Amino acid sequence: MAKHLFVIFILIFTLSVIAITSTQLNSENECSTEKCLERKIKKESKRLCSLQKLKVRQNMQMKITSLRNTIKEKNDTYCIAPLRQNKAEISLLKTNITVLQTSLDEQKNYSEYIQSIMQTKENKYNVLQNQYTELHNLFDIKDIEIKQLNTTQRSLLDQLNNKTSMIIELKNTIQDMQALIKNKKNDYALLLDNYTELHKEVELKDIEISTLRSNNITLFTELQSCTNEKINLVTHLTEMTNSLKDVTTTPQNTTKSQATEGKCPPFGNFTGDHLVTIPGFSQPFRIPCNSDSNKKDWTVIERRLKQTLDFNRNWESYRNGFGDHKSEFFIGLKLLNLMTSSQQHELLIRLRSRKTVKFAHYSDFEVSGEDKNFQLKSLGLYSGDAGDGMRESEGLKFSTFDRDNDLTENSNCAKDSGGAWWFTDCGVTNLNFKYYSKTVNQMLWNNLMEPVVSIEMMIRPTELDSNNK
Repeated sequence: MAKHLFVIFILIFTLSVIAITSTQLNSENECSTEKCLERKIKKESKRLCSLQKLKVRQNMQMKITSLRNTIKEKNDTYCIAPLRQNKAEISLLKTNITVLQTSLDEQKNYSEYIQSIMQTKENKYNVLQNQYTELHNLFDIKDIEIKQLNTTQRSLLDQLNNKTSMIIELKNTIQDMQALIKNKKNDYALLLDNYTELHKEVELKDIEISTLRSNNITLFTELQSCTNEKINLVTHLTEMTNSLKDVTTTPQNTTKSQATEGKCPPFGNFTGDHLVTIPGFSQPFRIPCNSDSNKKDWTVIERRLKQTLDFNRNWESYRNGFGDHKSEFFIGLKLLNLMTSSQQHELLIRLRSRKTVKFAHYSDFEVSGEDKNFQLKSLGLYSGDAGDGMRESEGLKFSTFDRDNDLTENSNCAKDSGGAWWFTDCGVTNLNFKYYSKTVNQMLWNNLMEPVVSIEMMIRPTELDSNNK
C-alpha cells in the first residue's frame, strides 16, 4: 500500500511543474515594455530558476525513475519472488496436506482397527479373567481335596502298617499250620490204615449182627430175667454213690493213689466230680465227669443250663475258670491247656433243645498256653449232626472284652456279643454269648440262632478208644 501512495505522489508533482511552465510562456508573448522587460527579466530569471528547478526536477524525476526501478526491482525481489515462492510452497503444502489428510484417514482407519482389536482383546481378557477366577476356585477345591487325600493316605498307611503286622502274624500262623498239616498228613495216613482195618471189622460186625438178630428172641427172654438183676444193681450203685460222696468231701483222707491221671475213670452212667492228676500240677484236683449214651466217660469243660450265670467275664476269669460244677460253669483255659497238651483229646459238644439232641464231635482238640493267648490249636476231623460250627475258630486266639484278639479291626466281638470265644468276625458260632431273649434260652451255632435247653462241651483222651479196641 505504501508503494502505491509513493507512485501517486510523483505523478501529481510532475503534472504541477508542467502546468507552471506553460503559464510563463504565455505571459512572455504579451509584454514588451521595460516594466515588461523587467518583468520578463524577472520572469526569465524566474524561468531560469524554474529551468534550474526543472533540471533539478528532471534530475529528481530521473532519480525518482531510478528509485522506481529500484523499488520495482526490490518489489520483484522482495514481494513477487517470495510470493511466487510462497505459492510454490503453498502448493507443496497443499500437496503435503493432501498427503497428510490421506495419512490421517489411514491413521483413523488403523486407529479404528486397533480399537476393534483392543475391544476383542479386552473381551478375551474378560473371558480369561473369568477363567482365571474359575481356575482359582477350582485350585482351592483341589487344595482341599489334596489335604483330604493326604489325610486318607496317612490313614491308609497306618492301616497298611497294621495289615503288615497282621500278615507277619498270619505268616507265623501259616508256618505253624503247615507244620500241623504235616503232622495231620501223617495222622491221616494212620487214620486211613485204621479205616481199612475198621472197614474189615465192620464187615465182621455185620456178620455178627446177622447172628445176633437170629438170637434176638432168646436175648429178649434173657433181658427180662436181667431186669430184676438191674434193679438190684441200681440199689447197690446208689449205696456206692453215697459212700463216694463221703470220700470226695474229705480230701485229707484222699491220697494220690486214689486219683486217676488226667481223665475221668470209667463209671457207667454215673455223673459227678472225680479226683484226677494232670502233668503240671503237683496236687490232684476235681473235674466234672459225665457219660454218653455209648457209656463213654467224658470230662465236662463247660455247661450252660439257664441264664443265672453270667458268661460275659474278663480274661482272668476265663483263664482260671468260674461257676459251679453241679450246674453252670467253665473249667478254665489254663486247665484246658494242660489237659489237652499232655495227650491227644477228642471234643464232644452236646446241644439239647426241647425236642432234639444234636452232637458235634472233633477227633483232635487242643488249646495252646497263655503265651499264645490260648489259641485253639487244632480240632481234627468232624462228625455228628449239629454241623461243623467250630471250624472257623481253628487256629484263632481266645478273646474277651478286656483282651481283644479277634480278627475284626473296628469292633470287639466279645464286648459286642456279651461273651468270650475264639472269634473271627463275630459271626458263625459262640456258645458263650449273652442270651437275647429273657424267656427262651438261645444258642449261636454254625450261623444259626436256635432255642436251647442245655449246652455241654466235653473232652476225653483219644487213647481210651484205642485201649478199648
